[in-house]
Amino acid sequence: MSPIIIYRLKLACLLIIMNNYKEKFLSGSAIMVSVVIMAAIFLAAFGSAYMVITSTSREAKISETLKAEQSAFAGVERLKFEVYSNNFDASSATCGSDIFSFSNDDGSSYSVYCLDVNGEKKFYSSGFYNGREFSREVRIPFVCGRNIEYEGQSYRTVKIGSQCWMKDNLNVGTQISTVDNQGNDGVVEKYCYGSSKLNCDVYGGLYEWPEAMKYSATEGARGICPYGWHIPTDSEIKQLEMFLGMTQTMANYPTTNGSPVNRGTNEGGELKSTTTYNGTTIINHPRWDQPNTLATDTSSFSALPAGAYWVTFGGIGQRFYMWSSSLGTSWPYLQWNRFLDYSMGTVGRINRFHNSYIAYSIRCIKD
Repeated sequence: MSPIIIYRLKLACLLIIMNNYKEKFLSGSAIMVSVVIMAAIFLAAFGSAYMVITSTSREAKISETLKAEQSAFAGVERLKFEVYSNNFDASSATCGSDIFSFSNDDGSSYSVYCLDVNGEKKFYSSGFYNGREFSREVRIPFVCGRNIEYEGQSYRTVKIGSQCWMKDNLNVGTQISTVDNQGNDGVVEKYCYGSSKLNCDVYGGLYEWPEAMKYSATEGARGICPYGWHIPTDSEIKQLEMFLGMTQTMANYPTTNGSPVNRGTNEGGELKSTTTYNGTTIINHPRWDQPNTLATDTSSFSALPAGAYWVTFGGIGQRFYMWSSSLGTSWPYLQWNRFLDYSMGTVGRINRFHNSYIAYSIRCIKD
């Protein structure tokens, strides 16, 4: 109720009282009218005061929440600054504790942290002020060329054309003996060349196709790759090869199952690491045996010859084998893979039966 209305009610009540005073008495009706008017004045005044108090309290709460929200946004900007200006590697951050935090003199503060959600690191910023809290998720676009952390290991990445590839062979899971088959038991299992852990450390693990795909037959499945990555499709590998200069016609060879074909001219050399055995300084693995024909690694794919397991181990130092996630069209139990050889600069492609006797390397590609 406005102050003018309250004033007018007060004036009306006073006039009633004065008029009856002249008569030396107040009639019952006059008393009742006066009481009603005075009660209305009281309620109006009380209501106005209550509304002012309530409004002030609500505004204070809104102000506190806004301050907490502003602090959270400050944390967002801090994380982005560290990533893009100070080259902070978000993928290597340890979840479960604050990554960055800051407290202002006015009592506001923020903390930046991450949570592991089904293998994916999700980042959050929480702002605090006077008991209020405001949190928001921070999405950080992946920058190809930076390392990623996965299952306790660091992997280099490289952008080739429009694609982002792992620059290292995958090495996840539990090493098992070749006496045992890699099985669908919920545990990622791998072979290490020669049953030596050292070879897994430098060349990565060797995986049977079903194990690498996590027993899915879906082309482009994530398989055993990190979240946001997947086993490359045959078409994606063709895209890589054609970016390096291979023709579409050549990339499509062979067109029949079970026939290995070496394709292209020097695209394999552009994919191979130049680290080569020379009998003096470069002796230990990982490296290619001589002559490592046409190896230039101009793509920075840096393929290393991890060899393979096919009833027995073979090819370390001489051959790089890589699974795709694509099945053939003639027989659904044949899938496409690639191989590079120390004596050639071409890229081999074959449609191979993925039984439990063959294990190759895995290179993941970004979704």
